[in-house]
Amino acid sequence: MQNQELIDLWERLDKTRALVLELLENASEEDFAFVPPGFNNPASVIARHLAGAENFWIGQVAGGHDVHRDRNSEFSKPGWSRAWVLEALSKSRDLSERVFKEMDPAKLDEEVSATLAFKPPHAPEHLTRRWAILHALEHEAYHLGQLSILLRATRETAAPL
Repeated sequence: MQNQELIDLWERLDKTRALVLELLENASEEDFAFVPPGFNNPASVIARHLAGAENFWIGQVAGGHDVHRDRNSEFSKPGWSRAWVLEALSKSRDLSERVFKEMDPAKLDEEVSATLAFKPPHAPEHLTRRWAILHALEHEAYHLGQLSILLRATRETAAPL
């Protein structure tokens, strides 16, 4: 990963993941499973989805590794344990780090093919490795905010009156 752009992208992705992990590591097992009024999913489901999405967009689309993603199962309930989700996030980050280390910067703008179970509305017709990495970063940041609001609402809802 000698290319400055790849270094910058990796550092941003890694810092965002550190913030996600900080939120999740400070949440209890009960917080992980609780769905406050007005929300659709518990933190465990959102975090599992983050791991699956990172594996897909960075590991498979940008890196060419077949990760066998089952997007629908990421949203199945009940959720997964806190320990299981943290391990899944760690494994997805390990694969991403490997992809970034192996990535040839000259290939960032090469078109890549991907079978999408869900096509992001802003996705271009022709995907590139650069787009997949940037999308993964945007996606992680979006769900970081969602987790922050969800866990705050979880604590407020569960607080004694």
